[in-house]
Amino acid sequence: MAKLEEQVQVCKQYIQQLKQFYDLLTHAMEEPVVTPEMDEAFLKVKCDLGHYYEPLRATLGPGRSAGRGVVELITAAPSLSYLREEPPVIIAKLENDWHEIYIRLHKDLGQMQQALSV
Repeated sequence: MAKLEEQVQVCKQYIQQLKQFYDLLTHAMEEPVVTPEMDEAFLKVKCDLGHYYEPLRATLGPGRSAGRGVVELITAAPSLSYLREEPPVIIAKLENDWHEIYIRLHKDLGQMQQALSV
């Protein structure tokens, strides 16, 4: 049971980081200009997502999505400044990819939480 609780915590933390990625992205696309501080915060979140990706996979183990697609997502978003210059279709694809990852992680989280309650 302790291992499953650890998996739930790791998954929740990763989902929070993924949410920060999305929040920073959408906020930057609404602003008239991307500041260096916005870019720095975004790059830190990207770095954290990359850094904790392998521990997430190792903790959740086989049979879980474990953030499949995260590496591609963070690679497709070099910086907010860069994305600001991209056509809207590129941003829409990035948001769509993010949503797919977010949903898969929540599915994994729900399955683990259900197993905890049994």
